Parts: sequence; structure tokens; C-alpha cells
Amino acid sequence: MKVDLRPWAAPPGDAILAHGEIHLWSFRLDPQDDLQACRNILQAEELRRADRYLDADKADTFIAARCFLRRLLARYTKIPGSDILFSYGPQGKPCLAHERLESLAFNLSHSRDRVVVAVTKNGSVGVDLEYADPDLEFAAIARRYFSEIERQALTRASEPGKSRLFYRLWTRKEAVWKQSGLAPGPEGEPQISPAARSLVRTFSPAQNYLCSLAFEHGTTTIKRFRGQPL
Repeated sequence: MKVDLRPWAAPPGDAILAHGEIHLWSFRLDPQDDLQACRNILQAEELRRADRYLDADKADTFIAARCFLRRLLARYTKIPGSDILFSYGPQGKPCLAHERLESLAFNLSHSRDRVVVAVTKNGSVGVDLEYADPDLEFAAIARRYFSEIERQALTRASEPGKSRLFYRLWTRKEAVWKQSGLAPGPEGEPQISPAARSLVRTFSPAQNYLCSLAFEHGTTTIKRFRGQPL
């Protein structure tokens, strides 16, 4: 199925989703962000999650990312960011708890100082972002989660390309897992098979980062934006 993948662009002045569209936002978290202002729009459950992090930098990243998510969803829902309510699936995937907004699906992923958010009205969506660390010892991850075919492909890859191939395979699996809202089963396959109704695209939102997006058939256009909403 052909999907129109638009080039990265500046954030639009409005937030209107046409039929069959996905909006993918990529944003660099700013260490100078007012974290107290961010904490003020988060719900108590989110603050408890942040407080469970042992690493203060990771806690701050979580707070800033959720703040960005709330501010972004406020653009689409016309609900103040602090009033947006989430419900959670069995594996913790959030969705909007507002009955009239059930058709609006979203997913967030962050890695180091960058966050991506996908928003659509065309069914479920999953996104995974990873910083491609060339020094990562990924063999153990591949043994646990990759299929035999994927492990063989990784073995055959040239040394400079092994890391990129690993991250391509890994982000695509993560995106499909997140789209399904379920944990992986044997060899990293989802416990159900969303692959029958999933499409996946992979691209780089920034240098040394790789991102995969899993979405449903019927999607015609993916619009990509860099930066905070206007």
C-alpha cells in the first residue's frame, strides 16, 4: 500500500487531522524548560511515576516529555493540557479517557533528549525512537527477541551496518508491540498478530536517531513536523 510520506516541516499553525492522516511530531527536549511549570500540568499518577526514577535526569526527561504530549494533545482536543485524562491498557499504553475523543489515537516515545509523538484518527498507532549507540552490546537482545531469520540477517550484515540494522529491526518490533498494546511473545512476536493489519515505516528524525512508526491500513498520508506546536 502506498503511503504519502511528507518531508519534515515546521509545525503548522493549526492541528487538524484529515481522514487517513498521521501527524508525527519530533521535538528536542530543552534542559532549560521550566520543569515546575511542566509538573503543574501533569496528573498525580504521572508525578508518582516520575518520582520512582532513581536517575534525576531520566525523571526530568519523563516530566518534560509528558508535558509536551499534553500540550500537543490540547491542540487537537481543545481541552486544556492539565485537564486531559488518560486510561491505560494491560501493558500501560495510554489512551484518551474522554468518551467523545475515543477516535483520536496517539503514541509517544523518547530517547535521550528527543521525543516523538504520533497522532491519528485512523485506528491504533505505535512509535518507537532510539538513539543509535554504536557501542551497544546488542547480541543478547537479538538472541532473546529476534526471530531466527532476523538473527541470521544480523550475522550476515557487514560490521559498519550491523548497528543500524539492529536498530531498524528493534524499533520496528517496538512500534508494532506498542501499536498492539500487548507484551511480546516468543522471539519477539506480539502475543496477537497485528502484523496482518499493520504497516511500518522507518526513518531518522535527527542525526544518530532512528524511529519506526506502526499504523493501520487505510492511512494515506504521514505528515512530519519538527519543533514545538505553534
